[in-house]
Amino acid sequence: PRDRSLVAVVAGQLGLGLDGALLSLATRELVAYQAMVLDQSAVLIDTVDEHGRVVTWNRASEQRLGVDAAAAIGRRFGIEVAPAVDPKRWDELWSTLVRDGGVAREIVLSTWAGGELPLHLEGRLLRQGTAIRGAVLVGLDLRDRRALEQQILRSQKLAAVGLLAAGIAHEINNPLSGVVGYSKLLLEKPLPTEVRERVEKIAQSGERCRKIVEGVLLFSRQQDTGTRRRVDLGVLVDRVLSIGEYQWRMHNVRMIRELEAAVNVWGDADQLEQVVLNLLSNAVDAMPRGGSVRVGLRRLPDGGAGLTVADEGHGIPQEIQARIFDPFFSTKEIGKGTGLGLAISYGIVQDHGGDIVVESSPGHGAVFTVTFPAPAPEPTPASPPDDGKNRQGQSQG
Repeated sequence: PRDRSLVAVVAGQLGLGLDGALLSLATRELVAYQAMVLDQSAVLIDTVDEHGRVVTWNRASEQRLGVDAAAAIGRRFGIEVAPAVDPKRWDELWSTLVRDGGVAREIVLSTWAGGELPLHLEGRLLRQGTAIRGAVLVGLDLRDRRALEQQILRSQKLAAVGLLAAGIAHEINNPLSGVVGYSKLLLEKPLPTEVRERVEKIAQSGERCRKIVEGVLLFSRQQDTGTRRRVDLGVLVDRVLSIGEYQWRMHNVRMIRELEAAVNVWGDADQLEQVVLNLLSNAVDAMPRGGSVRVGLRRLPDGGAGLTVADEGHGIPQEIQARIFDPFFSTKEIGKGTGLGLAISYGIVQDHGGDIVVESSPGHGAVFTVTFPAPAPEPTPASPPDDGKNRQGQSQG
């Protein structure tokens, strides 16, 4: 009996130990699972102690701020690691968090590479009883949202300017047609050389003005938009490149094609050709001494299309990149451009449900990227109703 009681005691202790081991294993698995969830999150989720020193630092924080977890842990958030661009803003945020137990603010943090990261930052205190143990900080990258806001603002501005421009263009078009028409009639008559030269200049200037008016009307999309259909963008781009081949050669520009086959979009082929031609012409104009232009086309993972036009020109200064799609804005010499090419292209691309962006730095050329959504699947022709007349193998009576 005594041996049995000893065995029972030992078994009981072993059972407790096993239960503890299993509980410890479950706890470790839970902690590992939670860490995995935090690391897979697209938003910044970090914890700090009561002094603001980093305790945990997820992968999104590493990627957005450029600081490894090993370098961040133990350093004060917003001060020693990812310092706030405005230190007073961070002090106010932390004070509010400690006082109220929670806070939500927009703040700009400095990245390891010297850039800036705008965040919507929310914080919640971690308490144990009445004692503050730290806080959890959740940050949402605002760059995408701000880019979308800028895009909406630009579209609204273009729409307003388009309506104004269309009204002005219609008013100018009638008298302008008279100027061009009468000057051409005069040129059909025998005129002294000096008078003929002046009338020719009037006709040329009138034609130039008429082209500007046509551009304004197209920009405002007051003209017929044409028929939309499935368009093989690769074939279209190749056609534009071939049509302008002589012009590219005259400017000592080499076009490098990197076009995937069978990349389709839904749209107006004439308008899409104008977008491609405008982008290519801009690339050529950016290289007065010649060079190479890479024209790329690829199918996007979602089935859409991505078109890139990259030049080796002088580049576009950062401070004016936000204005290049504005109507009548041009960096070219007076008389060299209307300032409508990119504005028209932007309007066409937006009207097709796409987007157009530019990446550039002075001295390193510019890359224009145009994206279009995937074309809707074409409807399958309906099968004729089966009335039994076409069925095979029926018995003959």
